[in-house]
Amino acid sequence: MRITLFGATGAVGSRTPAEALWRGHDVTAVVRDPALPAAAHPGAKVRRGDASDLADVILAGRR
Repeated sequence: MRITLFGATGAVGSRTPAEALWRGHDVTAVVRDPALPAAAHPGAKVRRGDASDLADVILAGRR
């Protein structure tokens, strides 16, 4: 399954990619600042985006 996760540097969002990857899913973490250390999830794709920007949400769903 392909999962696109917004808020991947937050309290819950930082744990979700690890669980999804462990279960064998393809994960794209969408974060406002990809330079943050918390944005680095080994095995996940990291993309810049903002959940409050409709264009970013639409583009994230197409990747």
